[in-house]
Amino acid sequence: MRSLAAFALILLLQAHPSYALADNAASAGSAPAPQATLMKSAANNCAATHYPALAVRLNHQGATTFTVHIDETGKATAVDIAQSSGFNELDEAGKECVLSAWHFSPATMNGKPVASTKQYRIVWKLMGESSPPHLLASMEASCADIFGDAKARWTSYQSATLQFRVSSTGTVIFPFVAVSSGDTLFDAKAVQCMTRLKYGAAIYDNTPIDLSWSAAVRWSPHTGLAYTDRYRITSYCKDDQFPPDLWKGDPPNSTVISFHIVQDGVLAGAAIERSSGNPALDQAALKCVQEWRNPYIVLLAGLPDVADVVRFTWRQGHAFILDDIWN
Repeated sequence: MRSLAAFALILLLQAHPSYALADNAASAGSAPAPQATLMKSAANNCAATHYPALAVRLNHQGATTFTVHIDETGKATAVDIAQSSGFNELDEAGKECVLSAWHFSPATMNGKPVASTKQYRIVWKLMGESSPPHLLASMEASCADIFGDAKARWTSYQSATLQFRVSSTGTVIFPFVAVSSGDTLFDAKAVQCMTRLKYGAAIYDNTPIDLSWSAAVRWSPHTGLAYTDRYRITSYCKDDQFPPDLWKGDPPNSTVISFHIVQDGVLAGAAIERSSGNPALDQAALKCVQEWRNPYIVLLAGLPDVADVVRFTWRQGHAFILDDIWN
């Protein structure tokens, strides 16, 4: 499962999209129609903000041309597909992006704002070499002295799941216990050990990046100390999906989201099982989960429908995601 998780996150990280906007040309011989102007914003790059996870995994790329209907206030009221990219999920994501994120200065006629239409083209393109974080040295070698008394102290299996940031230089930042082993000393040693570990940083489009990550620290009297990455295919949300201005400090609780993955890999029935106490963060978590696609889990489980649950924990302006919260 570890190799599958790494493969999956690589695919998720490879979504480095680009876009282009093409204005609608006036018909030859006709008077130019009044034109609205798209206001400059990072949100205009729909390929960067709305690239569907399913399209990323299936390497779907293309270009969609839209006819945008804009009212006299500058709001996009409707979007028609003038030319499809060839992939429905890309076309629909573009429509959603335009309607929800684009803002216009309205067209004018005789000095008064009027409704208008205009064509734009969104280019969906994946590029860049990317990879998830990876340990540069084994936990056993890095933390042998920390767990030197493990055999005498723990005669039964112990496991603590930690979450943390891996910086662009490979340093572990702010590790904390997400799922306790039940033994406070073991948890403390696991955190101490994690601060020593050195990673090869996650790479996004050939550039090292800062990324949230999760791992389990385990002890067995039979096999000794072990480390396991805990991320699965679904467990990834970009930090920019959780703007820092959504909260002040850390909410007192976590958001728990439940959902089902049906046979074609589409996620259905996502719902907030437990609130963080901050409705804005709860909705951001729900929206992130609703965008996940996971055909591999259904395939591996051999089931037509797989139920799952994840927990979002808010720490220092980042969303940490854990997908085995009941273990």
